[in-house]
Amino acid sequence: MGTDLAKGKLTWPLLLAWERASAADRARLESLVRDWQPAWVADVGELLVRYETLRPSQEIIGQYLDRGRQVLRSLPESGGRDGLLGLTEYLARQTALLAE
Repeated sequence: MGTDLAKGKLTWPLLLAWERASAADRARLESLVRDWQPAWVADVGELLVRYETLRPSQEIIGQYLDRGRQVLRSLPESGGRDGLLGLTEYLARQTALLAE
């Protein structure tokens, strides 16, 4: 998350938190993002937890990964296909770590 914010990228969990947040927390979140400092990761993380954004984000990522696997399995077997299927497994493991 912090690396995305440092690059100016707004992620789905962040956008979902902004959508769900109270007016005060929305203003706080906007301020944190606008003037991003790596030390604020915990503050943003607390808002993501408060507004329960991680589980829905994991579910959406899982849906995309499942769809990608379906498409990949329809292709002829090859090293490239196997590599991409392995990548989907890696991404699924990384996604599971979001909630930790």
